[in-house]
Amino acid sequence: MRKILGNLVMVNKQDGTGVNWFLVENPDRENSLSYLIEDGDTLSIWNLAGALVFCGIISPDFESVRKRGEELLEKYGKADSGIQTTTWTQRGFEVEAWAMFFDTIKYVAILTKGKKEER
Repeated sequence: MRKILGNLVMVNKQDGTGVNWFLVENPDRENSLSYLIEDGDTLSIWNLAGALVFCGIISPDFESVRKRGEELLEKYGKADSGIQTTTWTQRGFEVEAWAMFFDTIKYVAILTKGKKEER
């Protein structure tokens, strides 16, 4: 399995239905490679002080994001909370907490692609 070092970014989906989570190998280069973070991938994230802040297998949680959108829609009349809409968050994380890792300035990560890439 290949381990890929890079920074995390969230990218708007072209159809406007939310964001995708990516790891970008060299975000400062124009031709840098990006990798979609998917169910079954392994992701390790460090802050700039070198502390490991997340390490685990990606397990998308669609239901909590749907419920959060419904709550915000009922409370504020809109489904977002000031951050870009997403379709999933990592299981065990609120959307805002997961999205925090995708600030390319503050975190570095290693992505190991899961079963889908091995086929």
